[in-house]
Formats: sequence, C-alpha cells, structure tokens
Amino acid sequence: MMDGKTEESPRILELHPGHPIIKNLDVLAQRSPDSPKIKSWAELLYQQALLAEGVLKDPARLVEQIAALLTEVSANRDREETGLAWISSDHPAESSSRSSRAAVTTIP
Repeated sequence: MMDGKTEESPRILELHPGHPIIKNLDVLAQRSPDSPKIKSWAELLYQQALLAEGVLKDPARLVEQIAALLTEVSANRDREETGLAWISSDHPAESSSRSSRAAVTTIP
C-alpha cells in the first residue's frame, strides 16, 4: 500500500475437536445454546492463540478473562450448573479422537 501500512489478513483459529476444552464447550452448547459462557470461552481461546502468535493487542483483557475463569472454576460450582463435562486430557475419548480433523473457524 502507498501509505506504508499493511492490511491485516483475517485470522483463522484452528480447533482440535477431540480436545477436552472443545468437548466441554460442545456439551455446554448442547445444554444451553444461548449461554454467554460460550462466547466468553471462544474469546479466551482466540486471545490465547493471539498471545501464542505474539500479536495480542490487549493483554489486560486476556488477564481479565483468565481471572474470571479462575474465579468461576475455583468457586467449585456444581457441574450441572456450569454445564461442563470436565473431560480430562487422559479421557479415553480424547485418545481415540486424535486422528480427527481440526475444526476451522474464522474469527472476524
């Protein structure tokens, strides 16, 4: 471009459908499709990917999101109340799905 600025291309977040976080989000979405937690978790995953890539523009926002998540989890809410299955990384379903293709979602 003439003004010296480069146009930023859209980011693509690739998700492993067998990952426990994605499985937990799926359970939450099935139980409570309108839950605001789905958006919060998606934003957190995206911010984490930007951090890993070294292009996170608002680290304070990520810290807020992590603090909110830790507060919620440390409150030891009932699993039914949070809607999460709490699948651990050593869960049998995780190992059997490692060959699954990644789900790709474009984040604006």
